[in-house]
Amino acid sequence: MASLSIKKEDSIKAALIDWLIERDELNDNAVLINELPIANFSRRVDLAVVNGKLHAYEIKSDSDSLARLEGQISTYRLYFDKVTLVCAPKFTEKALSILPTDIEILEIKKNNSGTINSFIKKRRGHTCKISEDNFILSFVEKKEIVKFVRKNGYRCHPSEIRENIYNLTKNISIEKKRNFTINYLKIKYKLSFENFINNKNSNSTSAENVSLLSNNKIKRNINKVNKDEEPKHIDISVYQKPINSYAIDISKNLSLIGIKSHTPIYIIPRNKIAS
Repeated sequence: MASLSIKKEDSIKAALIDWLIERDELNDNAVLINELPIANFSRRVDLAVVNGKLHAYEIKSDSDSLARLEGQISTYRLYFDKVTLVCAPKFTEKALSILPTDIEILEIKKNNSGTINSFIKKRRGHTCKISEDNFILSFVEKKEIVKFVRKNGYRCHPSEIRENIYNLTKNISIEKKRNFTINYLKIKYKLSFENFINNKNSNSTSAENVSLLSNNKIKRNINKVNKDEEPKHIDISVYQKPINSYAIDISKNLSLIGIKSHTPIYIIPRNKIAS
């Protein structure tokens, strides 16, 4: 379990991740997602676990308030099969009274030095599988949904709006749609999760390790590697054929529109091409 301050969200995330690992919640078939956007980016889930179901974790530390909690949880319940609130002890009683009984509540437990050493399950909550197409499929890029619809025998144009595409999925089984979305998320976030597992502290997760879950950070690193690579030059002279006497060098003309060449570029007028 991470030895971390209770007041920092990333520290709580780190401790929670270790707690989930200890309970085999993050096995080889799972992915962990940090700050997953939902509801047209109007909300971000602190942590999400995708492992046969969609599980959201919302964190409330000592420095937070519960002013937005009911609205957040109400939205999360539409998009996730299970929702867990992870809260500081001062919020437990109120959370138990205002949140629906299907919401799991974990209380942060800290030792005398103020560091997190465990979580106490104050309410188990339960799974309520989501079944509305517009929520299940909202995690998936539109172009991938179009492919999915076509694969299931329906015509679908890429320019269709999402609402129309969702109507086409009405006759596709809910399990197919759930599996499709879950597999999509696993593939999308597999690289960031593997990067996190392979590079985090071996004994316990640190607050700094949480940033390893960022997909954007991985993309930036890949782009940096690509930019650092020396450009490759190919000598095409060995492939050149003798120049026709009617050939015209157009390299200067092309440079005017941004196409630059270190060697002449010739074309042969159609009426001068030898038969």
